[in-house]
Amino acid sequence: SAFALFQAWGNTPEHFAEDKPGGKLLDALEQWINHRCATPPWEKDKDTRPIKVIHKLLNLPLDKAEAVELARKLRTGDKAFTAAPKTVQWYFDIKFPAHQLIATDARTFRAFPGKQYEPSVHLSDKAIEQQVPKTEESQELTILISPCNLITIPLFRNWLSVYLLPFFQYFVRFKRGDRHKLTAFDPDLADSWEVHSPAFEKMLARLASRIPKKDGKRHSKVVAVSGDVHFSFAARLQYWAEKPLDGEAAEHRLTMAHLTASAFKNEAGIFAALHDIGYELANFISAEKKLPEPEIILGYPKPDSFSEEKSKEILLNTKWFPNYYPAMMQETPAMLPLPQMEEDLKVPKPDWFYRIDFIRGAKGSDYEAELPDPDPNPDPDRKWYHKVGSQLKKHYLYGKNSAAGRDIISRNSLAVLSFDWEGKGKVSGEALSKTVKTLKVDIEKAFPDAPFQIVIGEEVMDISKVEIQGDFAHFTVAKRGDDSTTAAEHSVGAEARIRQAARQTHWLVEKKFTDTEINLTPIEFLTYRVPLDDKDPAYPKPELPLEETETAP
Repeated sequence: SAFALFQAWGNTPEHFAEDKPGGKLLDALEQWINHRCATPPWEKDKDTRPIKVIHKLLNLPLDKAEAVELARKLRTGDKAFTAAPKTVQWYFDIKFPAHQLIATDARTFRAFPGKQYEPSVHLSDKAIEQQVPKTEESQELTILISPCNLITIPLFRNWLSVYLLPFFQYFVRFKRGDRHKLTAFDPDLADSWEVHSPAFEKMLARLASRIPKKDGKRHSKVVAVSGDVHFSFAARLQYWAEKPLDGEAAEHRLTMAHLTASAFKNEAGIFAALHDIGYELANFISAEKKLPEPEIILGYPKPDSFSEEKSKEILLNTKWFPNYYPAMMQETPAMLPLPQMEEDLKVPKPDWFYRIDFIRGAKGSDYEAELPDPDPNPDPDRKWYHKVGSQLKKHYLYGKNSAAGRDIISRNSLAVLSFDWEGKGKVSGEALSKTVKTLKVDIEKAFPDAPFQIVIGEEVMDISKVEIQGDFAHFTVAKRGDDSTTAAEHSVGAEARIRQAARQTHWLVEKKFTDTEINLTPIEFLTYRVPLDDKDPAYPKPELPLEETETAP
């Protein structure tokens, strides 16, 4: 009800007209508020109570008995929990001249296709069609709002949601006698779409195929924003398909920036450890945080895409634990994890495949790490191993705090979304070298305000300052590419183009309590930048190990 009054009413006022479910909800809320302290006129007729009307309009069970009945239906055959037409609808979309915003409702349109204790599907097939509509208009960008992450971090997907939480909850709740509250109904196990699940593949196919073709091809750019998981991070997904799942045969490409911001006033216990661990569990014992290797998944419409002999070969030559499970290749659709396969293993050509990369945030230049002192009052008579342990801890904390960036934010923070979109020109003046810190560029298209990134050849450069002088611009280079780039080959006339990207900029804040107020003090500045160009040099298209009779899509 609070969301209806303070958010949905403004999002979709047409849904709150007098004859609509939203209008009836407003009337019921008014009656409930006006008569909550008086003897209500509906005392004899329980079905006319505003609280019951409100629950029906919100499609929520009124009491435990209704909740148990709903759970029974979901377990015994009615696998889709879809909001009725006479209830308030939360999803909507808004069209702009060059982009479209789509807000999905992944809370009340779930499906339960699995067994009793398996997680739910955030959107049923019908809900995906309704909430992510196709369009005949060309668009540069789609902004997708999802209450739940489409992509979750490897630490969660590989360990917590697959092994630890189900094991813990099953035995604890079995003993307490409330097993009906297990995975399918538990928000901690349902706060993200599982990567390489059937529902996830259907959502990717829908996002890739919803826009019209251009020259017989489709290329969709999507920025997915999410939250409500007690931490923030960023990821990039690149999708290639000759025939998406349940789609038509044509070349499809999808570039997605996945941005999660969920920590302004949402810190939670154990999640604070993610601030230092990052994406991988191994980072817990290492001061050097490593980004996960790119996840590359090959998709086939049916399990019979492989012969029985090929299935056995793939099964025996693929590393399944802990990231994946062998049943992936027997599901519909069938999926294969490319990086976990032996190098000499060849596979049939997939109908689609995609690559997922996790992004490291860059700290602001004004942030200076301080060397912590874990033992401010050392005992001169302490043992040698205490001294060594103290120094190791000091080194560990310093490495964490002075790292070039951060993977995950679990502290209070405020995030702002922005885009780098325009910008193209040619290098003028002297040839480029590794020592050059300024660039003179003849502008063809306007560049955004700094900071942003440009690409020259195969080199990515961070631009910290722009000075416009007539038809030229002087760029101050804050950071150059590594030694493997082609900087030495750049010369006058080389093309300089902006690295199109979605940016998620966070201001981390610290809570300070006094007797009279709570202050939020900025303590750190962090930016995640996710490139949206499908041919970005930092994220090359994977080479597929296809059988000799196949060619790469």
